[in-house]
Amino acid sequence: MRLFHFTSESGWQGIAKWGYVVSEVPSADVGFDDEAPEDTPSVVWLTDRLNPDGTGICNNGYDGSVEIAIEFELPDADCHHWAEWAAEHGVNEAWQRMQHGLSPEHWWVLEGSPRMDEIVQVYRLERQNDQRRYLAIPLRRPARG
Repeated sequence: MRLFHFTSESGWQGIAKWGYVVSEVPSADVGFDDEAPEDTPSVVWLTDRLNPDGTGICNNGYDGSVEIAIEFELPDADCHHWAEWAAEHGVNEAWQRMQHGLSPEHWWVLEGSPRMDEIVQVYRLERQNDQRRYLAIPLRRPARG
């Protein structure tokens, strides 16, 4: 399954340096009544769209700017559609209803972290005259060893 992860330039630099995307345990801001239950898996947020506009998944924890899209080829069995995953892991219904106007049908999660060898392409956002487009950039994989 081809899915995209969005990050900032500094986020991409960390991924390229360390060789993985940091997964995180979803917290109260994504719909748990308090904190996520102890057994909630860490996830990486993904979407099936290259353009993040209107998806609502572009709030990253770096510098607030989405500049990089990372395209992954992931095993279908490892990818979980957000709505089903949220229901299975106790995300409250009120938060799920608040997603109106966004595009949660395009949201996916991967439990754990994708590997660098699962990256198909990396794109940098270019802005020109209020238009945005993603341009492929060279992928430099970290040295193994």
